[in-house]
Order: sequence, then C-alpha cells, then structure tokens
Amino acid sequence: NRDIRKLCDVRLAEFLKEIEESSTTVNFTAMANILVNHSQSGDELTQKTALQWIYRFLQLAGRQMLPFCAGFLSSILPCVANAGDRLQEIRDVAIAANQALMRLVHRDDDEITPEYLKKYDPLTKRILGSQLNSDDASSSSEFHLQPIFYVLISNMLDKSVETRTAVLRWMLNLHNRVPMKMFLLADQLFPVLLKSLSDSSDNVVQLDLEVLAEISSSPAEAQIARHRSAILTSNTQHP
Repeated sequence: NRDIRKLCDVRLAEFLKEIEESSTTVNFTAMANILVNHSQSGDELTQKTALQWIYRFLQLAGRQMLPFCAGFLSSILPCVANAGDRLQEIRDVAIAANQALMRLVHRDDDEITPEYLKKYDPLTKRILGSQLNSDDASSSSEFHLQPIFYVLISNMLDKSVETRTAVLRWMLNLHNRVPMKMFLLADQLFPVLLKSLSDSSDNVVQLDLEVLAEISSSPAEAQIARHRSAILTSNTQHP
C-alpha cells in the first residue's frame, strides 16, 4: 500500500533525525549489519533507504564503521552501476556512500605487526611453519584488509563498467593508504589485474594498468622484507 509505505518512510526519516541529534550516545555498530541486510533488498525503496542510512552513519560515526566496510561495500558497489533514470537516486546515494567509505581508511592502518605478518604473509608462514601458534593472533583493533579485498575481487566480475572501475579506484586508494597490506595480497591480485587487461572497456583497462604500475613500483616489498627479517631474527634468538 502506497500510503503505508509513505508513512513508514516518514517515520524512518524522523528516527534518523533523532539519531543525528543524539549521535554521541548512539550505538551505531549495533545497527550496521541490519543496514547491510536491508541495503541488499530487492525492494527499491528499502534498498534506497538503507543506503541513505549507511551514508549518514559513515558521516556521523566515521571510523567506528570501519569493521563493517566489507559488508557495506558488498551492497554499495553493485549500486554504482548506471541502471537508468528509475534507479538514479539509488545510484547517487551509493556513489556518495562509496566515497565516504574510501575516506575511512587511513595511512596509519598500514602498520604491520609481527602477528599480522605471521597470519597473512605466505612466505613468513612457510619459513616459520610449526613455530606458529595460537598466541600469534593479531589484535582485534588492527585493520584487516582481507575481507575488503575479497569483496573487491568478486565485484571485478560484475557486468557493469561503473562497478568495475569503482573497484579499481578502490584498489588505487588502498595502495596509496595501506601499500604493505596490499602487497601481501599481490599473489591473489595480479592474476585478476592481468585478466582485466582484456576488458572490453577502455576505462577499465586504463585504470587496471595504473593499478599494476603503482603496485609493481611500490617500495612495500622492501618494507615487508625488513619486517620478515625482524621476525625471523626474533624467532631465531627466542625459539
């Protein structure tokens, strides 16, 4: 019923306004997964409303939303596609939310702890082997790139040029802000980038080449090598 939908829309707008006015006391994280679920709804009004809320949450809560970045991205990236006038409002809010989400990742998030390297660096894991143990778990407050990365990779297969270019812009953004953590994923990333060189879109190919060039010339490999050396030296001295 159109009248009921309109009334619900009004009530939700009022609720969001209340949240905005008391943002310092709101538990944003408790509502984040609910928004992810609704932003993937097949109902256009529900999807648009959820995306609008995600955008406002990103503005109000900032980096509190970083742990939910992968979930938000899985909803946002398919919606940045140009799907015609009927879905333009959804696309507009998805683009705005995507830009806000990209700003959440900072250069400080590229700190590589020994625990992170032991967990995510294949070479370190091979060398240390059985010396790894459960005490090497990385901190829950540490920025983990992997969930975001896998959402990006899956969306490189999207039929929309806009979505694929958005993914590549994300990769450039992550390379600029967390180059060492991106380099740890190079073995999984390069096959995807090489395959995309045959993309039918010139814009996708151009961005793809830019990502390849940036990562190939990155000093992150040398930085990672120094971290590995420190860990191996420490393990040798304290077996």
